[in-house]
Amino acid sequence: WTISETKVFCREAYVNGAGVLRRFERSGARLATMLVDTGVIKLESIEVHGPADQLDVIKAAGDSVGVKYFRILKDGGFQAFQASLF
Repeated sequence: WTISETKVFCREAYVNGAGVLRRFERSGARLATMLVDTGVIKLESIEVHGPADQLDVIKAAGDSVGVKYFRILKDGGFQAFQASLF
């Protein structure tokens, strides 16, 4: 999570489109509840950046929640990162 003035940003990374779909499935209902039922937060956008073939994997689910898609350059891609505390 990062904060800029009055906005909070959540940035996440996934190995592929299937990982993004699992995230949508796990958190979609909770997000909808916060947005609709409480009015506490306002979702401005959901962006997904990745290779075209992986964006295609999530397109149906992403379109239903207004995802903005960004195709990465040919040599980029979903990358597996290993977290290290120190």
